[in-house]
Amino acid sequence: FDDKIKKEVELNTEISQELKKEGEHRELVRNFRDLRKELDLLPGENVSIASTASDVDFPLEDFLKEVGAKEYKKIKNESEMADFDGKKEIVLGGRKYYIGIKK
Repeated sequence: FDDKIKKEVELNTEISQELKKEGEHRELVRNFRDLRKELDLLPGENVSIASTASDVDFPLEDFLKEVGAKEYKKIKNESEMADFDGKKEIVLGGRKYYIGIKK
């Protein structure tokens, strides 16, 4: 490719558990942000959020700040979000989850 490169470079394409966890975290944040946008919420509007993604591990305080929420509730199924303003089915790591936002 580049004549200036003297040695071969090896690229590790294996996805570690740490990278997988970070990717799932980012995807969950993105989906909550998309749902906020669908509900026409402003950045300063703090909401309550919920998710069935109980096996996705993340630092809660940082996560709440990233998605603009005041509280997070882990739920078992979508029916627990009956009174939420917005709900969405998402797929993380090949598994189906539900997320919701309540104004």
